[in-house]
Amino acid sequence: MLLAGAFVPGLAGAAGAQPIHRAATCSSTSPSDFNGDGFTDVAVGEPGANVGAAAQAGVVHVRYGVAGKTGGGEDTTVTQADTGETAEAGDRFGSVLAVGYVDGDGCADLVVGVPDEDVGSAADAGVVQVIYGSPDGLGRGEPSRVIRPGADGVPGTAAAGDRFGAAVDVTGPGFVAHAMVVGAPGRDIGTATDAGQVTYVPFVSGHPGTAAAISQDSPGVAGAAESGDHFGAAVALSGVKGSSTGIAVGAPDEDIGTDQDAGSVTAIPDPADATMTSYAYNQDSAGFSGAVEPGDRFGASLSSAFPSTDGPLLAIGVPGEDIGTIADAGMVHVLLTKAFTEVAALSQDTPEVLDQAEAGDRFGAVVALGREQAFARLLVGIPGEDHGGVADSGAVQEFSVGDPTENAFIEQETFGGVSEPGDHFGAAVAYAGSRYLPTMIIGVPDDRTEPAGVVYTAPSKVDGDVDPPPPTDPQQKWTATDGTGYGAAIGATVS
Repeated sequence: MLLAGAFVPGLAGAAGAQPIHRAATCSSTSPSDFNGDGFTDVAVGEPGANVGAAAQAGVVHVRYGVAGKTGGGEDTTVTQADTGETAEAGDRFGSVLAVGYVDGDGCADLVVGVPDEDVGSAADAGVVQVIYGSPDGLGRGEPSRVIRPGADGVPGTAAAGDRFGAAVDVTGPGFVAHAMVVGAPGRDIGTATDAGQVTYVPFVSGHPGTAAAISQDSPGVAGAAESGDHFGAAVALSGVKGSSTGIAVGAPDEDIGTDQDAGSVTAIPDPADATMTSYAYNQDSAGFSGAVEPGDRFGASLSSAFPSTDGPLLAIGVPGEDIGTIADAGMVHVLLTKAFTEVAALSQDTPEVLDQAEAGDRFGAVVALGREQAFARLLVGIPGEDHGGVADSGAVQEFSVGDPTENAFIEQETFGGVSEPGDHFGAAVAYAGSRYLPTMIIGVPDDRTEPAGVVYTAPSKVDGDVDPPPPTDPQQKWTATDGTGYGAAIGATVS
């Protein structure tokens, strides 16, 4: 349950780990750098970890970078108790993570969605916690902040089952204005249960400004709030329609005509404008590959990136897409967001894409866009992949967006591991670091060999466009000593 509380300093560190390098100020060339020392840091969620007697209260592991190794230094842990709140059973703190810049001080900040948090008597109402970076490390400077409806200028009242924080995104490096967008896919709108809502929260000097709560019943928003749409199940700050403040919102269970759970994505160029306009897209929209079908779940995952060639990109996951007669094989669309024009439509049935589409793969269940200089890279999680006939062992594919024939198929064996039933390799994916040194990070929260879960890191497997190529990180394997779900969420970003 959410309680008021003071900031509690002093986060726990792993025994024997390299100490954190403390910078004089927050000034860094790495966008995923919590302490401003110039090295790339990564946050790893372990929502199934126990905190004292509180089962599945959840923790976040903060892995600080050192020279030559993304996240290769000290591994500290953060619980809700470290942020002045109370760690309680079933909160699953760490299930949703985003890294960006909230206060603009040069140190990256960590945003943690806690959709299973009880607020007063409202079960699973959800909150978002902002943990600020500082030269002394994450959470060792300005007190952490709780964002929820009814507090700090956020409109509304917390209600049971809202799951506020089920999806979050925050502005990255290069943004003049700082903001976050928060999904609450379980929010009831009038009599429409679980219709969903998002909240856009601008920040001024690290403090929340006037926030806007947006649903499909809001003036200017396309469509209508309907039961079970889950508007806000995925969100992205994506520069839509040329606006630096634009957002994209996934409603993967939106019915399109008579096609149940076909899914839609709504683009809102200026979510802070009371007279906002918006644009709704689905697989029947002009210029989109594929077609609306029941159960596609278009918009189940979203990711944005800002390569410098043609403008911002948005990746849209469609994990329920049927490829011919192959059910739930999955698909991903990549769009230029200025006009929402498709630049790639990818599946394992696309010519020259490695492997093949199979039933239940769920290609696109998670997506992550990144960049290498001006060139976009895409990671696609395939947690239902039966690699080598091993059910749901999982896999990841990486693509060069400009030339999808440049792609790599990645599985446990890539890292010297073994594919096992139900591993769900690729349940979480992210890129971290500078655009000159991108590192991919892959979560395997259900790993059978490492029962707490495992995370792998490696340099891009797709041929780069930089000549000569820059030095890259070595492959790494990270694990936790206890708990479950390590790697269920990854907090990192690229410039």
